[in-house]
Amino acid sequence: MHCMKLLSIKKNGIKLRNKLTTYSYLRGHKIYWDVTLWRYVDNNNIANYDRPCTKCGRMPTKEGYDACTGYIEGVVSYCCGHGVTEKIAIYKENKSC
Repeated sequence: MHCMKLLSIKKNGIKLRNKLTTYSYLRGHKIYWDVTLWRYVDNNNIANYDRPCTKCGRMPTKEGYDACTGYIEGVVSYCCGHGVTEKIAIYKENKSC
């Protein structure tokens, strides 16, 4: 999920400029695109995969699954929503029909 918004850039309380930017989420943490890198909105640090899920507070499993769900039979992609969106599951196509 990405959205674009007008971002006001301020330094020491002084408005420097407005720019259109793209926002998204990484494990429930809001991030924005600064033209070269994704950054966390709350502290402007480069977005990485070191933060836990905002919903359950845990890191993914060593296999990369959301910790609150783990492996789900027949699912090729799953996201718990991390407290931001509804959970979503993409299942393997059933080729036995």
